Amino acid sequence: MQVKLICSDIDGTLLNINRELSSKTKRVIKELSHIPFILISSRMPQAIIHLQKELGINQLPLIAYNGGLILEGETVLHSTEISNKLTDSVCNFSANTNIHTSLYHGHHWFVPEMDYWANRESNNTKVMPQVQDIDKTLVQWKEKNIGAHKIMCMGDEITSSNIEDGVAIFLEKQLNVLSNSA
Repeated sequence: MQVKLICSDIDGTLLNINRELSSKTKRVIKELSHIPFILISSRMPQAIIHLQKELGINQLPLIAYNGGLILEGETVLHSTEISNKLTDSVCNFSANTNIHTSLYHGHHWFVPEMDYWANRESNNTKVMPQVQDIDKTLVQWKEKNIGAHKIMCMGDEITSSNIEDGVAIFLEKQLNVLSNSA
């Protein structure tokens, strides 16, 4: 059987413990340059693009937000957005808790403040978010008629579990909830 395409996740797959591409990984991917190597991740595009450049595969498409956005250069091949109504519901549900909520759309990442969780994610992805009030972001998105590609809620394990359970019950089948303990 001839391999025609390789797709790979990033975190926990391609990156080492320092969240970097090892020289061995780079060498092997360069040896496979005759086979398209597509990066797929829950990350935003900027957190994938710098890895593509490092691997010399930046001419290939990338799959961001676990398939919510597929890009080939600046061309959008596919986009699935979370509705403003659903985004509002998640943000309202996590408001007045110690949960950090990040909102993502396309090449933009919005956080209400550079707290522990925003700094941690920025360090892990090598991307800096834009600090902006969540409500202001939601209003701007409604005006532009765009939705989130990703909503990320982070916090301590107990609060995160409670939010996950509450959101899952509250929103039932409207939302895919991925749990990943910190």
